[in-house]
Amino acid sequence: MKIRNGFVSNSSSSSFIVGFTSIPETKGQLLDIMFPKDMEYLDGETSVSSVVSRVWQDLEGAKPMTKEEIIEELQCGTYEDGIYSNWQYEALRKKETEVMNKIDKKFCEKYKCTTEKCYDYKDWNKELNTARDKFWEDQRKLSLKLAKEFMKDNFTTKEWINKIPIKFEYEDHGAFGCVMEHGDIFRNLPHIRISKH
Repeated sequence: MKIRNGFVSNSSSSSFIVGFTSIPETKGQLLDIMFPKDMEYLDGETSVSSVVSRVWQDLEGAKPMTKEEIIEELQCGTYEDGIYSNWQYEALRKKETEVMNKIDKKFCEKYKCTTEKCYDYKDWNKELNTARDKFWEDQRKLSLKLAKEFMKDNFTTKEWINKIPIKFEYEDHGAFGCVMEHGDIFRNLPHIRISKH
């Protein structure tokens, strides 16, 4: 299930949490880890060496992510088993819609106007914003809970035990960016993609 959490920026990018057994010391080691088969091109145009060069550049100076940083990153986008496909989120959204509709109805009757005209009344705005703030807080709590569960369920598996989690971020602006974000460049390493679209 895919879930989007937290406050997502307007960027169209994805972050990747990638698990390394050890941090490669050379670009050649990174190439062997990322593409152990004799590959030259990923999509017919983008060379494996250009992808590895970019990842190598991004790996320089990168620090392993802490548990807290991973949870925070999970809350910033859409990922497997996150909030937006969760039944609890659906129930929360349904409840929010019901509350917003009741507020609209209450003020439409009070001021004998359409919902669009209610925007002019400060008391309507105040009540609506209070309800919306409560929904955002409930959503934040749920996304944190689900991110912690995802962390526990996934980062304790055999695939992730003793791995060094490093974060990378790529955006799909231009052909090369599309390959970096959508080309499954970390296919041979344990990784989690967090979409921020």
